[in-house]
Amino acid sequence: NNSNTTDDTPSPIVLDNDCNVFENVSVYAEDDLWERVANPTNKFQFKIDNVTIELFSFNWTASTTAFTNLPTAAVVAVVDLNYSDNRDSAEVDVNIEVPTDEPSGTRQSKIVFEAKRSR
Repeated sequence: NNSNTTDDTPSPIVLDNDCNVFENVSVYAEDDLWERVANPTNKFQFKIDNVTIELFSFNWTASTTAFTNLPTAAVVAVVDLNYSDNRDSAEVDVNIEVPTDEPSGTRQSKIVFEAKRSR
């Protein structure tokens, strides 16, 4: 089984910059999602995207805009997230795929976001 948030079902994670400075946002997975496969893995991925009503809120070319394995240590994923009220949001899409040999049961992992002033 595979599912991702690009179709908004389930909804992606939305980041809002309610500060007064541009920010870089780093991301990492604090825990492995699967019992049989450790992070980072193509079975647990993320990518950054625009919020439809707030285009051009971050530096697209410098940000992680293609599905990428969630790392185990912080890496910058969103570059120069704007703080202007109509341009201060970014979506984080998540893609998961169950490993073929994964036993049944509930799974969870914590995705951590860290924001730091970029300029």
